[in-house]
Order: sequence, then C-alpha cells, then structure tokens
Amino acid sequence: MKTYWEIPIPSEEKERIAITYGDPADALNAAENYALYPIPKAIVNWHAIAPLLKPNHWYDITAFYSKRKTNISKENAKLLVEYNQKSFDAAKMKGGLVLYYQGVVMNNENTSTNKDLTLSFVPNSLSFCIWNTLKEAKIGAQISEHKQAIQMIPLWYQNFAIVKYQLLLEINEPRKKLIFKHIPRS
Repeated sequence: MKTYWEIPIPSEEKERIAITYGDPADALNAAENYALYPIPKAIVNWHAIAPLLKPNHWYDITAFYSKRKTNISKENAKLLVEYNQKSFDAAKMKGGLVLYYQGVVMNNENTSTNKDLTLSFVPNSLSFCIWNTLKEAKIGAQISEHKQAIQMIPLWYQNFAIVKYQLLLEINEPRKKLIFKHIPRS
C-alpha cells in the first residue's frame, strides 16, 4: 500500500484559482469515482488550494470515507445536512480549519477500492477537512456540534472510516509540490 505521494504544482497563474472562490473547497475537482481512492488521488487539481497553504508546514487531513444508507428517509437526509452545517460552522469559529470538502454520494456499483485505500467496505462518499495542525483537528473533533453529529451517524451511514493524512507545500525554487503522507490514526 502506497503511503507517500508527491504532486507537482503548475505555474503560478494556474495555482491561484482557490482564492477566487467564496469557499476554497469549491475550487477542488474530484476524480471519477473519487471515494475509491486515497486523498491525493481523489482530487485532480490540488494545486488550486496551494495559495491557502504556508510553505514547509505539515497540515492535518481528516478524511471521512462513508457508505451512505440507500434507504435514508427524507427527514434523516435533512438532518444530515443540518448537523453537517452546524458542525462545519462551529469548526470555522473555533479556528484552525483551512478547508472542508463535503463529498457527494456516487451513484455507482463499484465492488472494490483502489489498492492504496484499504477499507473494510466500499465507500460511496468522501468528505475531508484540512486543519492547520493535528492539535487543532483534535480540538475540532471535541466541539459539541461535532459530537452531536457523530451520535447521529447510525441514521445516515451503513459504514464509515476515518483515514488520516498529512499535507506539506514544499517550495524549492522554481519548483513547488504538494507532499501527502498517510499516517496512522491516533
């Protein structure tokens, strides 16, 4: 299983895309069947968020791979959106949250994940947060709105898994690259 990825960043003009969006996560483009891949391969234009990152600083990524229930009621679907938004808003207020990417449910019948993503189930959605530090990610996980959302998981998901990564913007003029590392969950 691969645990380290390097992604080169294209020219300066192309990497500025994220700062033109109201929500930087909107600048990211997911790969086809994105939830079947490790984070570095799930997004095809990581360079879009490079302007948000400090060079030579390791960021924490918390990825939430899930298999949403197919028989979720309209009421529970509405609750999912509500609890997710409350949790996101509280995390923004707490500080340290760089970006939250809210995945959508894939409408396909895949039977396996990419070889570099080892889960006990085949996900149909992927969401993730990029935090300034692991410490801030852990504090964010303790926010009351987040804890309330966690208690609701059985209403919405058949299976889920948290996968941790680190992200670094490395600059060695004239080259820039993003480095991703899969890390054990602590």
